[in-house]
Amino acid sequence: MSGFYYLRTFNFDRMRVGEIIKVPGYLDGDNFMLEVVYKGREIVETKAGDIRAFKLVPKMPNNKLFRGENAISVYLSDDRNKIPVLFQAEMFVGTVKVDMVKYQGLKSRLNIVN
Repeated sequence: MSGFYYLRTFNFDRMRVGEIIKVPGYLDGDNFMLEVVYKGREIVETKAGDIRAFKLVPKMPNNKLFRGENAISVYLSDDRNKIPVLFQAEMFVGTVKVDMVKYQGLKSRLNIVN
């Protein structure tokens, strides 16, 4: 989880779609370098509203929890906050979606689509 917060420090305005960011990771008792692919910008629907976001897809190593290399999508708000607004994961038992319901106390205005 801390790796996703580390991704908030990157300037996505200077990145190209398909560019890879390397982040230290830990899964199933092993340390590894997680490659995260920048997929560009999207508007995502959350319970808190439609939000402009950066899409990031970590390339997952073979494991017992997630289904395939591109099983997880993470969306960070496309603004100065870069807060996680949506996570989606394909797991062996089904699909998990973590959706932002509300927000408060942000330093900058959230980039909500009107």
